[in-house]
Amino acid sequence: MKNKKSLKLSIICYVDISVLNAESIQIINFAKALHRLGHKISLFAPLIGKKREDDKIRIKYLPLIDLKYLRPLSFIFLTPFHLLHLLKKENPDAVICFDLYSAPTIIPVIRLLNIPIFLYLNSIILEDMKALNRNRITTFISDLAYRSNVKLSNSVGCISKPVMDYVVNKLKKPKNSVSVIKDAVDTDLFCPIDKKEAQIKCRLNVNCRYIGFVGSLCLWHGVDYLVEAAPLIINKNPDIRFLIVGDGEMKKTLQRRCNELGISDYFIWTGFIEYEIVPTFISAFDIAVAFFKKVRSNYGSPMKIFEYLSCAKPVLASNYPEYGQFVESLGAGISANPEDKEELSEKICGLLNNEENLIQMGKKGREAVLKMHTWEKRAEEMSRLINSMISNYGKN
Repeated sequence: MKNKKSLKLSIICYVDISVLNAESIQIINFAKALHRLGHKISLFAPLIGKKREDDKIRIKYLPLIDLKYLRPLSFIFLTPFHLLHLLKKENPDAVICFDLYSAPTIIPVIRLLNIPIFLYLNSIILEDMKALNRNRITTFISDLAYRSNVKLSNSVGCISKPVMDYVVNKLKKPKNSVSVIKDAVDTDLFCPIDKKEAQIKCRLNVNCRYIGFVGSLCLWHGVDYLVEAAPLIINKNPDIRFLIVGDGEMKKTLQRRCNELGISDYFIWTGFIEYEIVPTFISAFDIAVAFFKKVRSNYGSPMKIFEYLSCAKPVLASNYPEYGQFVESLGAGISANPEDKEELSEKICGLLNNEENLIQMGKKGREAVLKMHTWEKRAEEMSRLINSMISNYGKN
């Protein structure tokens, strides 16, 4: 459905959009969905590596010095002047900024042009920096930029309620200018494939059953919970295998723990794979898992859960609002306390013992994302907020 009022929107990010990861996928899909609603979209992104060609949206690259340490400095001090010129020429109805906590000069420059600014936040940056053990100077600068960006923006979209609560309660942004807009999924790319067919394509043993995870192997994704519960699951289900799709800083630690437990032969580590073939790997799963380790308050809106559901896979997830509680509300999975390895193993084994229940959960999940969790639905939410922001611009 096309939007009643077509807007000219400029999207600005500091993300390498030539590489498909959670950040770039989100930005590109929002841009395409807003385009499908009838808006005229320009995406401004730094030129890092290769250029991305796209016939649906106009991509305008922001020049910078593409060297490791000079890249962020040039984006902070040189790019804003170029962006100022481009936005004057573009003259958009509004600007959408994604995060930009590492670019404290961008939003102040946009303010000079008297253009309404919609800021979309994926995190509470202070928590993330501490969880990743970033140095104090980097943490201070990023947090300062985050706070400034929130203050200078006219409206703020947050990926989850904890981020919204932080922006409203800690940063004192008026509640009527802050909203939650969750992640979503491309239901055309992430669609069900026959399980055996997918396993053959992924060169997996079709006589085994698979518990799968997709995502970055970082601390808060809690893959270590699955490793600790694995011996108990294997003991009752010797045909089980654990398919870990993705890479990250925790990979070697997790592999070492598997060696210590004597279960390395039961784990398959794919490393990084191209985003376009992720749906095939998900389709090879019997059960998909998603955990959240509370090293930060922001549980987010896990894109992986929407991708699992879109591929009609039952989901077992941590007992948090956008994880287990969410899939249980859809009848598409169950929640568990993954810190309790006995409980986790019992719940996984219980699911494995009821194949028909797994199929029904998968169907309900697919139906739910088609109805409520597409990028088009999220773009409609964002479009309504931007229209309201423009209507109210200058009144306060």
